[in-house]
Amino acid sequence: LEAQQKGFTVSAPRMARWLQYQKNMVRNWQPTLAQSYLPHAQESNIILQAYRLYTLALAGSSELGAMNQLRETKNLDAVAACYLAMAYNINGQHEIANNLTQNLIVPNNYKELSYGYGSTLRDKAIMLQCYTALNNSKKNKLAQELTDAINSNNLYNTQECAYTLMALSSYYGNTQNAGTLNYSIANNGNKNMFKINKQLHSSNFKNTELQNNSNCVISNNSTQNLYANITQTYYAGHTDTISKAAGLKMQVLYKNRNGKIMDVKNIKQSEDFVAEITITNTSSTKYLQEMALQFATPTGWEILNSANNNTNNNARNINYRDNAIYFFYNLQPNGSSTFTVNLNATYAGTFYKPNVYTDAMYDHTIFAKVGGGWVNVVK
Repeated sequence: LEAQQKGFTVSAPRMARWLQYQKNMVRNWQPTLAQSYLPHAQESNIILQAYRLYTLALAGSSELGAMNQLRETKNLDAVAACYLAMAYNINGQHEIANNLTQNLIVPNNYKELSYGYGSTLRDKAIMLQCYTALNNSKKNKLAQELTDAINSNNLYNTQECAYTLMALSSYYGNTQNAGTLNYSIANNGNKNMFKINKQLHSSNFKNTELQNNSNCVISNNSTQNLYANITQTYYAGHTDTISKAAGLKMQVLYKNRNGKIMDVKNIKQSEDFVAEITITNTSSTKYLQEMALQFATPTGWEILNSANNNTNNNARNINYRDNAIYFFYNLQPNGSSTFTVNLNATYAGTFYKPNVYTDAMYDHTIFAKVGGGWVNVVK
């Protein structure tokens, strides 16, 4: 729908099938369908219905009966209320839309690892999208809050990043430009002036231009706010040797053909051995979902695992690569899972062994890392 609005061609038969599917789902929906042990499952079920109604309204096929039915739901979730309000707003029923968005509350510091993938930041982004559509004055404060969040050093999952960027794009796209972007950058005695009728602009500097701890001064010469970001790219080298963990415990052992623990700093060429990775959930209450484990090898090693000899029954899915293997799994509270990788020391030489890393794909504050280091394959 967004692509169509931007002028892109969308297959008419595909759109018709989607429209019919959405209508069937909306008309057959029941608020008690979500039966799950997962937190927020019921809220997610209601949000899905509200989102369907919103997209149908965008497509010009509003289901007013279903919209009115959902509006009668007690204690409607903030996100569901936003999507439903946007559906009513598209339909021209602005008073109902505004009433739905009064006194919205998003839970603090919540994050779903699966199912609806909700979080405090993602939900606030959907609220901003709604406030922008309804031209609610609360949008300005919320937009600044999301801007500060996305510019921080915090790690955010794909849901949070995507919804936040969409909401901010909608907000700034609907904000009237106060004038031409007018600013200057002074560096090492050189001053460059910029006068551009755009809301985004970038300037590139080479490393040689930023030597000797020189100051880079940015001056805003316009009447509107100017937000500056500095991004640096560099090669850090093989320095990731530190082991860290939060919410998890990970042990990596290497064993020879006889099952005895071995040191892989010096290993004979052509020798077969096994990496055994054990991951433990240190929480007694949290069920960890959508977990990922990355095991990458030094250039001189080869992975012998394949789908035919896989014995990693703890994995929900395994992705085999030439120089790495990825395991996807869940962990019960206080539970542990062990994964094995069959290896061969194939090429002689000195190589860097990357760290072994695992985390929750939708919450990077839950992770464990065993640092890397140099290894030798000797003839």
